[in-house]
Amino acid sequence: MKVAQNQGESLGQRAKRGARWTVIGIALTSVIRLASNLIMTRLLVPEAFGMIALASTIMTAINLSTDMGIARSVTREPDGDTKLFLRMAWMVKMLRSALIAGAILALAALMWLLAPGLAPAGTIYAQPEMPGLIALIALAPICRGMGSANWELALRNIDRRSIVIWTVLPLMVSILAMIAFAQISPTVWALMFGMLTNFLVQSLATHLFFPGPRMKFVWDKEIGDRLWHFGKWIMGSSFLSFVSRNADKFVLGALLGSATFGLYVIAQIWVEAGRNLIKKIGDGIGYPVIAEVARTRPEDLVRLYRRFQYRIDALCLAACAAAVVGGPIIVDLLYTDTYQQAGHLLQLMAFSFLVLRFSTLSNLVLTAGNSRAMLTVSAILAVVSVTLMALGYRFYGLDGAVLGVVLAPLSPLPYLLYLVHPMLGTKEVRIEALWGGAILVAIPVGFWVL
Repeated sequence: MKVAQNQGESLGQRAKRGARWTVIGIALTSVIRLASNLIMTRLLVPEAFGMIALASTIMTAINLSTDMGIARSVTREPDGDTKLFLRMAWMVKMLRSALIAGAILALAALMWLLAPGLAPAGTIYAQPEMPGLIALIALAPICRGMGSANWELALRNIDRRSIVIWTVLPLMVSILAMIAFAQISPTVWALMFGMLTNFLVQSLATHLFFPGPRMKFVWDKEIGDRLWHFGKWIMGSSFLSFVSRNADKFVLGALLGSATFGLYVIAQIWVEAGRNLIKKIGDGIGYPVIAEVARTRPEDLVRLYRRFQYRIDALCLAACAAAVVGGPIIVDLLYTDTYQQAGHLLQLMAFSFLVLRFSTLSNLVLTAGNSRAMLTVSAILAVVSVTLMALGYRFYGLDGAVLGVVLAPLSPLPYLLYLVHPMLGTKEVRIEALWGGAILVAIPVGFWVL
């Protein structure tokens, strides 16, 4: 039995309303997170932000290594909105969460045993709090895994209103909890307490306030096989994508002093605020819309893609310009002198917005169900990211490493264009190739000027 959602509305109406709520949600969460960041930088030392970033990165690495693309399966499968499919998806989510938590605890034990003898002195890895932080963060996937699959149903139905409300409210609660904890103990544990509070409140909200069926323990082999067939390639792809996006944290965390690494993380927080806006519009609006058009009227796919891509391009260009011009100004106005180097790093990271425009191509490939090809894309990106970052740091220091990280996402573009050619046609593929060439030239020139 399908779960009825907004049956009287057209796809265009749902997409427009979803886009409005996405922008509202990103604006609210960005303001709240950045305001909380400003508050916490006055309560905590830079090292705390580096430590929580590394613990979160480790959690995300293990999470993505077991990511079966459940939300994407709920969105693209014809029966993804049925009670049985949603309940089966919830079962898989909970099983994953238990595996993730166990892996995190095992890694925490290894760090506790090995870090004192192997970690370079003065780096994040040598901080005595790290094993405990990693062990405690194992609670995060448990909280998230218990969340109802009605969250994924809301994504399928482009119900961004529910998503936004129950992203913003738990975030506000968690920030209040974090600040209160910092009054008692102004340490990295305040950041951890806030993070866990966020996940717990959001998980409870998915059961209490999201439209959809009540979750129950079920098992359906046919649905499980479909989830696995699509998701087995997503697992490898997600992990390799994570490596490419977060190799900088693992590598630079071992190369830089803990204070400098903390400044790098501060700059990245600002860039990620903009990237999240563009990514959520692409993944939260673009992917469901493209998936529905591909299911119901594939003849309109090229026209829809071009209209959507124009909007993504405008956002990427505006975000890049704003960060290049305003990065040092923002840091100078809002942070103490200790954090000033973050302004220059923010300018350099701004060029990643230009490459972000190509994420729409990946969504097209996944819409076609070709999750296996995305594993290859992610493998290319992971290898090139690590290689370029290492070479950049070797010859040009931190700025060179950032250049490598920014340029690396262009590496799988030729393969992506090959994959989408049957869907988009020669004309659109040539336009995308021209964009790629222009960006490949513009980024090194921008770094040289800065």
